[in-house]
Amino acid sequence: MGSLIRLLDRPIAYQPSFAQLRVGKVKVGPVGAVLLSQLVYWHNRMDGVWLYKTRNEIAKETGLSRDEQETARKRLVAIGVLEEQLRGVPATMHFKINADCLEALLLAQSQTPRQLGAIHPTRWREHRQQVGWNPPSKWAAMHPTFF
Repeated sequence: MGSLIRLLDRPIAYQPSFAQLRVGKVKVGPVGAVLLSQLVYWHNRMDGVWLYKTRNEIAKETGLSRDEQETARKRLVAIGVLEEQLRGVPATMHFKINADCLEALLLAQSQTPRQLGAIHPTRWREHRQQVGWNPPSKWAAMHPTFF
């Protein structure tokens, strides 16, 4: 197996539905969905117990920067799907997925009508030429020609 193929061996699963999760004005977004997807992966392999991942481990697994991780964590905690706890000496951050809350949000999301279908199509407005209209330049007054 070539070197490039070995580098591509550990892709992470991304759940696009996580990006649409929202509670009030807080929306998870794609970055939060990447982090949540990876934490759900580990949650499932650890039988739902608290898990510990360093910032560097998360960065290696997801490609998320420190700022992206912090923003994603804040949003996931705000909507109630992620719990965080400082443990040990020195203190390390442990994570736990609130599976009941995540499931409830996903079910509620699937039952709401899609916004695109709920919006009425807009009508194209006809542009009217104004009376006494002066073109902004002499080029606009000329007939369209291609050079």
